[in-house]
Amino acid sequence: MISVPLRRTNRRRQIALAAILVTAACAGTVGKPPPPADPDFTRVVVVAGAPIVNAAKSARALQNDGFSTRRFRSDSTWGSRVADNMSVRLRYTSPSRDSTRILVELWGKCERGGRGCFLGELVRLVAALTTEEAPPQ
Repeated sequence: MISVPLRRTNRRRQIALAAILVTAACAGTVGKPPPPADPDFTRVVVVAGAPIVNAAKSARALQNDGFSTRRFRSDSTWGSRVADNMSVRLRYTSPSRDSTRILVELWGKCERGGRGCFLGELVRLVAALTTEEAPPQ
């Protein structure tokens, strides 16, 4: 009878340790918040679909472009890319039941193409949001 409580205690410790390790592993991949200064580039886009679907798609698109991302509350996502010191924040609202309004804000130096590189980031994001994704396999 004594061994059963010990096994439960051991199991709880293993679960707690696993949770701590997972949290620690994920802590290094979270995008840092955007700078407090005004964004260098701002645009509003409207895409089809619910905000929660577009938030997930935009986070995947940002990660595919090398950004570390973080969901901030239910209405926005931010990301940072250390390679070129670029930050992004996306804010989602639902103007109607079948579309999402996204405020895209970008910060960075954008040395490789002036303001054109900001437009390139926006075009890649909108392309990812409007392209049908394959189902997971």
